Amino acid sequence: MEWPRNQQHREWVKQYLENCQILNKSDHTIKNYQADLQKFFLWFENTHPVLITKANGDTISEYKNFLSFGGTVLQRQKRDFKAFLQRLFFKKAISPRPLLEQSPLAVNSRRRHLSAVKNFFEFLKQNNEDRNKLFLINPVKSKIHAIKLKEIDIEHTEILRTRDWKKLQEAITRPVDRTMVYLLYYAGLRLQELALLKWEDINFDTHKINIQRKGGYRQSLKVDNPTRLFNQLEYLRKQSGFLFSKNGNSPYTTKTLYNRIMKLFKKAQVNPALTPHSFRKACATNIYLKTKDLIYTRDYLGHHDAKVTQTYIDPETVHGVSPELRELKESIL
Repeated sequence: MEWPRNQQHREWVKQYLENCQILNKSDHTIKNYQADLQKFFLWFENTHPVLITKANGDTISEYKNFLSFGGTVLQRQKRDFKAFLQRLFFKKAISPRPLLEQSPLAVNSRRRHLSAVKNFFEFLKQNNEDRNKLFLINPVKSKIHAIKLKEIDIEHTEILRTRDWKKLQEAITRPVDRTMVYLLYYAGLRLQELALLKWEDINFDTHKINIQRKGGYRQSLKVDNPTRLFNQLEYLRKQSGFLFSKNGNSPYTTKTLYNRIMKLFKKAQVNPALTPHSFRKACATNIYLKTKDLIYTRDYLGHHDAKVTQTYIDPETVHGVSPELRELKESIL
């Protein structure tokens, strides 16, 4: 049985997935989004006899609890004449059929499901803001912080510290790899944002980068301390096409970029706990240490909520609890 069953719900999901294709998201990512939304609508349409325009923070809390603790989704009973006759003559109703047995999900899986739903509602909000008042707020946005997915449940990303950053720079030999890590470190890009970056998005005169952020909106980011990054970009400069691509027409997938960066980490023999997201955390900490401005740091990273930004700023580095950690504070690269 296909979900969503409601025709309007199905149309909204179709619009969202088509937009994901326009944004050049990978087939694997789109399939994950579709699967996560199918589960959400299977749960929603059998527990809430309304359109998702009525969904609010309490609705998302219920779904979060369903993912956290598990449960059974039963097929919603139709109020039709046949069912009425069965209850009247047989003195009992047909037992609802189980549609889904959900076991408790781990934290990362819950976050992925909720993020998929949040991105879906954010698309509807932006897509309808000039047409009607159906989606004035994103019901997931306020709740996704209240359940502290990033602050308590999830293990913090390891920060890329100065000593490992220096070792990494010494190990890099290919200009394209250096450009890649410079964009991650100085601009704080996500892998998806890095993959979609085109030469047309780079303004060499203003030192600004036009970034396609999560949710589909664009941000013109003026890079802090841009000399090294833009000198490296100038070295590889082209007129058009994707920065990271075999032929300029089709960008590398996030998986390809991830694997390349992990190989660079291994080659440089840095902290084995580092991931590509460690660059983003280092960028957040560096910007905050330099400006002491959380709102500026939030906007620099393209976050919507400063609470999320706070989780990116390494507290030990900020407080300088040891000489080793002060090294990063005193040497913002």
